[in-house]
Amino acid sequence: MAGYVFNLNNMESLKKIINNGVYSTNLTEPTNNRWLAHHEGTLTDYLTMKEGDNVYFF
Repeated sequence: MAGYVFNLNNMESLKKIINNGVYSTNLTEPTNNRWLAHHEGTLTDYLTMKEGDNVYFF
């Protein structure tokens, strides 16, 4: 079982996620159509998440 940690900037963000039941990460637009490590890491996390994995919001 995997675990994923997400950092939120305020309590309102957490309330919005809970009420909507949806979370997504804001990413910068790739420069010159080239993805950097944080783009690849985020996509990989999303692709490997499975039902039952732990998600932690801080």
